[in-house]
Amino acid sequence: MAKNIKTLLFILAFIEGGAVMCVELCSAKILAPFFGTSIYVWAAVLGITLTALTSGYYFGGYLSSKTSNQKQVAWLMLLGGLLLTLTPIISSVVLPITIEFSLLMGTIISLMCFLFLPLVLFGAVSPMLINLLTSQAKESGKNSGTVYAVSTLGGIFSTFLVGFYLLPNYGITKTLYGYGLLVVIIALILFIYSKKTNIKVIGIAFFALISYNFSTSKTSGVIEESDGILGNIKVMDRQYPNGKIYRELIVNNISQTIMNLESPSESLWGYVDVLMYNINSYSNGKKALLLGMGGGTVYKQLINNGYTVDIVEIDARIEKLAKKYFFIDENVDVIIDDARHYIRTTNKKYDVIIYDLYNSETPPVHLMTVEAFADIQH
Repeated sequence: MAKNIKTLLFILAFIEGGAVMCVELCSAKILAPFFGTSIYVWAAVLGITLTALTSGYYFGGYLSSKTSNQKQVAWLMLLGGLLLTLTPIISSVVLPITIEFSLLMGTIISLMCFLFLPLVLFGAVSPMLINLLTSQAKESGKNSGTVYAVSTLGGIFSTFLVGFYLLPNYGITKTLYGYGLLVVIIALILFIYSKKTNIKVIGIAFFALISYNFSTSKTSGVIEESDGILGNIKVMDRQYPNGKIYRELIVNNISQTIMNLESPSESLWGYVDVLMYNINSYSNGKKALLLGMGGGTVYKQLINNGYTVDIVEIDARIEKLAKKYFFIDENVDVIIDDARHYIRTTNKKYDVIIYDLYNSETPPVHLMTVEAFADIQH
């Protein structure tokens, strides 16, 4: 086999491994606004991923035993890349239906619709690459190990790239679209090398290219929306039955802040006033630690009552949106960190510590243990 083709096949293996981890991570985040981010959701994602890859490995092995050529590998990658670009569209159709099902059935059916098939296609690639690279039986062990090592290396690279950079900065749709186009491009290059390009190949590639235009429509009333590793965030304005217009911060379809636009320190929820009454009644000082920022309603109430406040928020997007839409001063310093980690590492002492973290699909269990409260006391 020519050296340039061999190099191309290893590059393809690297990209294929990266695409597997990209669609797996993004699928979990796609589910979050509908089914949460609990251990049950992650178990479903991992289970469907392993099932799909197992099916793909078998399918790829079967194809290799019949006939194996570069054209078949290119087709697998092309179709897999197309499905990656279509994942946001497919999920937007499926999830409003499956949310009516139980947690187990809803997550499994949803994942079968938009995660299973692309992973089957990507899983089938590795056995076929091994077959293409192997001309003698004695080479099979080395080639198998190399292909799976390169593919796994691509998965490792993609995990960090998607988790720490692409999802936080560009969101789910752009990440899937970008990775899908990368897979389509490498497939087209392989088609060109194989001299098998035809109108069907070009048509599928073009459809993948324009698919982004069908997956970026904005929900009515939403001012800004962001997808990231910690889930979906929306800011929207709407009128409530009392006639007032409130601005909401919504994380994974659960309201975190509902602020009266006419009185930004006022919340629709009464717990804020009850919280301030108890703090003022029992606190012996004016230095406060607020764990969980949200739209900043509790922060504004604390400031209005003369407290000096440190804020800890795990998602940097929350800080940005709070300052942009919820009248939080740009100069307010927000500590971007996990609350438990901050508590364990800070040397500061506080008169009052407020846990404003629980209005979510999965309460932070690691902050409700005996050890966590012991850390606070110390």
